[in-house]
Amino acid sequence: MRKIRIIFGLLVVVFVTDLALAQVRRPNIMIPKTYKRGFKYFMLRTPWRAQLGWSMVDDDGKYVPSISDLKDGLNVFAVPTKLSIEKQLNYFWHLELTGSYNILKEGKTVNGELISSNQSFTCFDLNTKYIPSKSYMLEPYALVGLGHTLRTTSKYKSTSNLNLGGGLNIWVVDEVFALNFQATAKFGLIAPVIKTGANYFQYSVGGVYNFAIKNRRLAAARFHLKSIYNFKKPARRVKKSYRSRSKVKGMF
Repeated sequence: MRKIRIIFGLLVVVFVTDLALAQVRRPNIMIPKTYKRGFKYFMLRTPWRAQLGWSMVDDDGKYVPSISDLKDGLNVFAVPTKLSIEKQLNYFWHLELTGSYNILKEGKTVNGELISSNQSFTCFDLNTKYIPSKSYMLEPYALVGLGHTLRTTSKYKSTSNLNLGGGLNIWVVDEVFALNFQATAKFGLIAPVIKTGANYFQYSVGGVYNFAIKNRRLAAARFHLKSIYNFKKPARRVKKSYRSRSKVKGMF
C-alpha cells in the first residue's frame, strides 16, 4: 500500500504541475480575457460532454490480455450501459465521472474460475484525461484515475482500483458528436498489488455529445435543417450603403 500511495502522490504532483504549465504554454481559448473568471462562468459557460456506450469487461484473472482468451473471458452486454459525464478543465485536461454495468455470463472465466450462473458487475470511476493535441477529426488521449468495482461473485466482491488507459475520439460532426474507443487497465488496490485477481481490463465503444455553449457550428446546422424542412430559403440581409443612409437623412 505504501508503494501505491507514493505512485498516486507522484501522479497528483504531475497533474498539478502540468495544469499550471498548460496556462503558460497555451492560453485558455474557452474563456475570453474580457470576462471575469468565476466558478459560475466555469460551470455554465464552458463545454460539457456526455457519453453513452457499450462496456466490455475481461475479468479472467490474467495480468496481460490475450486475443485468444477473449472468447472465454470477455463479457459484453447487449444494450449500452456505460454512461459518463465529462467536464473540460482547460485546453489539455478533462475530468470524467463514469458508471457502467455488465453481466458476467454463465460459462465465462472469472478470476481463473468458470462461473455456473450469471453474475452482475458494476463499476464507478473518476478519471482525468490528458489530451495532447486536438485536430479536426482525431482526438487521442491518456487517462488516469480511481474507481470502485462491485461483483456478485464469491471473490473480490467490493474492491477499489487504480485506472490507467487511453482512447480516441473521432469527431463525425466537428465539436458536436464523436465516436469513442477506449481501453482501460484497472489494478485492484488490495494485496498483493499488481498480482491480485481483482485486476481486470475494460473496453468501451460509444458516442460522445459535446454540450458546447453557443456552439456556432451546431446553431448553423440547426438553422440549415429548419430551412430545409420548412421549404423556405433563409432570408438574406440587405446591407444599406453609407451613401444611401446619408441621402435618406438629408430628405428629412
